[in-house]
Amino acid sequence: DDNAVLRIINTPRRGIGAGTVKQLVNAAGNNDLCLAQAAYHPECLATLSARAANNITEFFDWLNSIHQRTETDSPLYLAKMIIADVSYRDWLDKIADGEGDMTRKNENVDELLRWIERIEQTTPDAHLSDAIASLTLFDILDRQDDDDNDLDAASLMTLHAAKGLEFPHVYLAGFEENVLPHRSSIELDTIEEERRLAYVGITRAQRSLMISFATQRLRYGETIDCEPSRFLDELPPDDLQWIGVDKEDKRDEQKAAATLSSLREMLQS
Repeated sequence: DDNAVLRIINTPRRGIGAGTVKQLVNAAGNNDLCLAQAAYHPECLATLSARAANNITEFFDWLNSIHQRTETDSPLYLAKMIIADVSYRDWLDKIADGEGDMTRKNENVDELLRWIERIEQTTPDAHLSDAIASLTLFDILDRQDDDDNDLDAASLMTLHAAKGLEFPHVYLAGFEENVLPHRSSIELDTIEEERRLAYVGITRAQRSLMISFATQRLRYGETIDCEPSRFLDELPPDDLQWIGVDKEDKRDEQKAAATLSSLREMLQS
């Protein structure tokens, strides 16, 4: 999954910046390759500096070694090894806001390991991917086992956690450009995973689906106009009922604002 790789490739930092990632993404696209293939493709690596190419190859070598070991090593052992290999706890200590924050972050890691150990004990043949999938839905599965399963209440969850589930009524919030698809995916031109996530959310609904987006948001003390997600334009128009906003007027207003903003930036530069 290219987007998953983008999220972890430089956290903690390993000398692979956003510029390097963008170059690799562009090279992969030009050669019709995924990122894992591009990391070993001579033409793709030639677009990077020697140091960046070496860091990219080393990262994917490590990633591939982890993948190979998932068939033989236990999920708990691999999780501990990954944390140690990337010096994750050291990185948490560096970014922590004080001793209390550092303790909480490390306790979260310990809690994660305990959950993986629990899954390993209940499912001895589980691989690391199985443990990750179980963790994603563990809270939901626990609620399904509860005697109060039919409680009339709303379930709040991420799109990732909703995979494989269905609900009579679904509410999707934040269906905006720079949110879904996320700004980083737009900048790197890698929105396919975001489109799949949007599809997951939409298809969770059995009877009704309500999609909402903000017309304005307060960000860093500044009020900014928001644009509805491009994914809304990909839905059948006859199946959409717009409430509280005139879609066409809103689009025209946003295009005008974007044009003025671009002109302002050009003049300032």
